[in-house]
Amino acid sequence: MIGHGRLKLHVLNTCHSALAYLGLPRGYTFVREAMADPELAQFLEALVSTEITPALAPLAVAAYWQTVRPRFANPRIDHRLSQIAEDGALKLAERVFPLMISNAKAGAAARPAPVDSSQPRTTKIRSCFRRRFGQIPP
Repeated sequence: MIGHGRLKLHVLNTCHSALAYLGLPRGYTFVREAMADPELAQFLEALVSTEITPALAPLAVAAYWQTVRPRFANPRIDHRLSQIAEDGALKLAERVFPLMISNAKAGAAARPAPVDSSQPRTTKIRSCFRRRFGQIPP
């Protein structure tokens, strides 16, 4: 996959997934609503700078993120978080796991969440994000 395709997949789509899994439990329906939450916006900034940028070096991740972030907040776009969260296992395998592998190879291994089949999928994802980035309020 060439540079722009990798940026779209790992910046735009990974951040969309993060907003879906963290925004739905907070009662948000659309990407723009979740993006307006200061804690979720701060989380995405950390995700992009500490996880995505190193994994995609030397691609211009920060510059691409600066073009994507305003699209997420656009009040004219009704992109549903529930749609983004569909087929999460397939999407995360493409979007997140390659980043984790790249960072692990570079010596920045993620701390996986324990497997607990009693937790709903969104709780598992939020647990993974918490372990990697610190506490995200429910």
